[in-house]
Amino acid sequence: MAGNERHRLLHRRGKARRVFACAIACASAAVLALLSLPHTVQAATKDEQPVQVGLIDSNDRGARAPAYVDPGPNAPINVDADQMQHDRSTGVVTAIGDVLIEYGPYTLIADTVVYDPRQNLMTAIGNVVFREPNGNIARSERMVLSDDFKEGFIEYLRVTLTNRAWIIAQTSERHGNVNIFYNVTYSRCNECITDNGTPLWQLRSRQVTHDMDERRLYYEDSTLEFLGVPIFGLPWMSQPDPSVNKASGFLLPRIITSDELGVGVEIPYFWNLAPHYDVTFRPTVTTRQGLLLQTDWRHRLANGQYDITIAGIYQLDPGVTPPGDRRFRGSVSSAGSFSLNEHWDWGWDGTATTDDTFLRSYKINRRTDLISQLYLIGLNDRNYFDGRAYSFQGLLAADDNDTIPYALPAIHHYYYFDQAVFGGELGLDTHIYNLQRDIGADSARLTSELHWQNRIVNDYGQVITPFAGVRGDVYIVDNVPDPTVLGGFRGQETVARVFPTAGVDVRWPFSRATENTTQIFEPVGQIITSTNETNTDQLPNEDSIQFEFDASNIFLQNKFNGIDRVEGGTRANIGANYTVLFNDGSFIRATAGETFHIAGDNSFGAGTGLDTTRSDFIAGIAFQPIQNVRVSSMMRFDEDTFDIERHDLSAHGVFGPVTISAHYSDLARAAAFGRPFATEQINVGGTLSLSDYWQIFGGFRYDIRLDKQISNVVGLRFLCECFKAELVYSENFTSDREVDPDTSIMLNVIFKTLGGGSIRSEID
Repeated sequence: MAGNERHRLLHRRGKARRVFACAIACASAAVLALLSLPHTVQAATKDEQPVQVGLIDSNDRGARAPAYVDPGPNAPINVDADQMQHDRSTGVVTAIGDVLIEYGPYTLIADTVVYDPRQNLMTAIGNVVFREPNGNIARSERMVLSDDFKEGFIEYLRVTLTNRAWIIAQTSERHGNVNIFYNVTYSRCNECITDNGTPLWQLRSRQVTHDMDERRLYYEDSTLEFLGVPIFGLPWMSQPDPSVNKASGFLLPRIITSDELGVGVEIPYFWNLAPHYDVTFRPTVTTRQGLLLQTDWRHRLANGQYDITIAGIYQLDPGVTPPGDRRFRGSVSSAGSFSLNEHWDWGWDGTATTDDTFLRSYKINRRTDLISQLYLIGLNDRNYFDGRAYSFQGLLAADDNDTIPYALPAIHHYYYFDQAVFGGELGLDTHIYNLQRDIGADSARLTSELHWQNRIVNDYGQVITPFAGVRGDVYIVDNVPDPTVLGGFRGQETVARVFPTAGVDVRWPFSRATENTTQIFEPVGQIITSTNETNTDQLPNEDSIQFEFDASNIFLQNKFNGIDRVEGGTRANIGANYTVLFNDGSFIRATAGETFHIAGDNSFGAGTGLDTTRSDFIAGIAFQPIQNVRVSSMMRFDEDTFDIERHDLSAHGVFGPVTISAHYSDLARAAAFGRPFATEQINVGGTLSLSDYWQIFGGFRYDIRLDKQISNVVGLRFLCECFKAELVYSENFTSDREVDPDTSIMLNVIFKTLGGGSIRSEID
């Protein structure tokens, strides 16, 4: 009903409205109680365990339905109708035509509403629509309440839920605080409808009973139908009603098969201990190794939350190859995050295992390293503090954990002064770490750098940025490898150095606009001078091991990505940026340049492209010819021969039903910076949409230099607004001790708002 029409009717029929309102005040409350219909499936928020429905698990993110809301004895009742009739002999009051009843947060609409005080009976007839406070909408052709409205009857009821799911019941009865629905159909499918009008899937039940005192729904003779064909049935099941945020119950099982485990079935059970903490048990029975137990504990507090996950098994058939040659295997992991105040947070994230391959062998996850940490973070305006304690563990056979350090602490602090200094910005960066290991170098470091810069734009449009800084390092080191000393390792030493830097960055952008394009050409020149990098033979390199010279760092003052190494001497970075913007949204962006080492010692080693007076030549380009297609390339050329030393090529495009992404990389050897061998690989992935619902997807990763496949995957996907299914074939050619290369096929099925399950089987 339009707003102005409703306003007119309310004023025209004020007196009749009040008479009818008095007659049905109690009836309205009873109607609202009867029509506060439950969700068939409980929705869950992203931070909560999905709610259990017998063997059905809800993962839909719709709004929660509240428990019945009593408007209260003093809540006003607004009644609107085209005609109001009152039979004085019988006392029957009838509202006819576009009847609108508003009672607290509830709204009832019908063609006709009749109240008979002698029989204590109220009947809503014709196009009956009822809206709940949470947005659920119930529709019927006839609703009847009697016996002081504690008993009721509804015919052909349809409820639309806030998560777009719907319920249809042939009839419904109310007996006190118990509602009984007969011949019930539930589905989430609104668009996925077959030609004959049947939803893609629907859950049918002979009877559903809602006990509002227990806040629970009980289903009898339920059947899940797909394309109108029954596929799964249960004689009885139950679930919490919408007023319950979460409740105990079983989740859908998961089935796996593999050579190591045989056949395994996981049957999860969620135990709702309290509104703010719960536990999930995930026992997996395997035919070859016995019972794998997993337990997930979650706890939310006033200022944060944490979780603990424990997994373990007593193997019936231990392998003969370490580390799987043991009876008991397991892991413990935990993560937490808490707020101290509006500026400070702290937390942790850690995992411990009995052996390197447990997590991968039992398909818990594919991690090949573990990083555990305890952290404290502070942020205020532009000032930032990050303090952490780290523990690292490699899980591959080639990893020697005795040589991998732990850090206690690792602190980074960035502070910017509020007041300008010489017209520019002054900041202070401080870094502290202490690294210890069982075998190898131990070190403690304090680095503090005071830095200043000022951005100036002159009358010619030149952007001139002078900068300066002074850095101080203090190291306490022990057992640093040094082949020049007796025994090959240096003893404990304290090493200090001061490292001043000054320079200027000059950019002169030129812009030219035409009818269809805007071009910006920006030459860049930098001159930077620093003292030589000293004491490199006395200091371990912990955080600058990996290094790549490319377009992303050619114009940086210090090209190293860590603190232990620093670029010394006097050098010049020369190059240009070029951008073309087209009116249709396409663009070209390019960067090119070189670095020239002018004086002082060169900090870079062989293979980096920076170890000579004139560096390798860097070029990078990104091209978007049309909206959904982008290609980017980054190349490094030898300064003498112009041979390609590095090439990264990426492409992403959407061509009608085809989406494809590809990445090619060709990297030269750089042993001093974490790459002992040259590598050349290609990684491709894509999707082909066969229709609005069907997709083929796949991808592969291939090592060109070794002529070796790394991984392949191909799959078929069906996706619509209420259902998702994937059949995936995958090959993984990597191996590590008992974790062999594997080929598997997996079926994933998800019924929206009901949940899903998976079956995974390895193929010999």
